[in-house]
Amino acid sequence: MKTQLLLLTLLITSFSFAQLRKARGEVFPLDRELKKGGLLIAPGATYLIGYAESTLTFTDQNTVNSQTSTPKGKLGGAVQLGWFHSFENTKFIDFIDFGASYKLFRGEINTVIDLTDNLTNQTNTTKSSLAFNDSHIGLFLNITKTTPIQPNVFLTNSIGINYDYRIIEGGGISSNGQVVDHKYPPFDVVQLHYKLGIGFKVAKKLLVIPSIETPIVSLFQNKEYNPSLRYGSQEFQPLIFSLQFFFLREDPVNCNSPVYNGPKYEVD
Repeated sequence: MKTQLLLLTLLITSFSFAQLRKARGEVFPLDRELKKGGLLIAPGATYLIGYAESTLTFTDQNTVNSQTSTPKGKLGGAVQLGWFHSFENTKFIDFIDFGASYKLFRGEINTVIDLTDNLTNQTNTTKSSLAFNDSHIGLFLNITKTTPIQPNVFLTNSIGINYDYRIIEGGGISSNGQVVDHKYPPFDVVQLHYKLGIGFKVAKKLLVIPSIETPIVSLFQNKEYNPSLRYGSQEFQPLIFSLQFFFLREDPVNCNSPVYNGPKYEVD
């Protein structure tokens, strides 16, 4: 449910910004001086949204074991390196981008364990904590539609696919008594994701697009297609914040480049 609410919030935000657009036409430069493709670099950060706390209860003869776990998300890092290619006069796609990525997901699960002896009615309370710092490398592909908001400013809506593989499991478990062993998510995941961004043409050959991304469907790993990362009894919804830099390239001799007939976007 949290994933659906997050996606709905992003879509509403996207629609609201789109209503503010003051200019129409192509966003990516389509004049004869610039090529359609170029390098992109996107440093960023990650954050895991933890779901509500959960309680598991086990009964073993005369002992009741009650475990209440609380998730806590933490900031991590991310970077993408890739290539983009823009298209002319298409209704649904303005550009695609693809490449390789690194993501660091960080979080914590704190568990309070109550062991109650039914014979004596005495309860012994201990605490166990899992802190994880997991590094992933992967590949990504995004398909993007742009909407002009005003000169030199535009909205981006992207649907993409990503493959991530966990290469490092950092962190560990600490406890003052009983240890709760949390199972980790699968080593590799394939997901569909949604990305929302606001782009700025800051120079003739440079576009900067701050964006937020979250997975919406996991493929192959589970029957529920749940995009969240599951650690033990807890689930975390990933958020990826990025600052994308699109480097445009001059191409003064390309006579086949399309001519841009939309409004003139000047950079002061």
